[in-house]
Amino acid sequence: MKRSADVPPESGLRLTRAARGARSRLAVSMSIRLDGEVVARVDAIAAARSTEWRRVTRSEVLRELVSVGLDDVEWSVPRTPRLRLVKENMLHG
Repeated sequence: MKRSADVPPESGLRLTRAARGARSRLAVSMSIRLDGEVVARVDAIAAARSTEWRRVTRSEVLRELVSVGLDDVEWSVPRTPRLRLVKENMLHG
């Protein structure tokens, strides 16, 4: 359908420059390959956490698993003591 000259064109929602920048910094997309057993386990977790009002997605389960896993791994990694540089005049003073 052709629009008449006196009707402005329809436009979608426009994001401000700040909103576009914030949106691009929020998340990074990643792809992974999972075998059938892992997918079944993720689906079981999603089904167990879903309610009749809201379905939990695989992505939400995977995000939580990565977050929890990162926390566990970071705490289990042995931490080496950090060496501090000492100024030479402090050694003799």
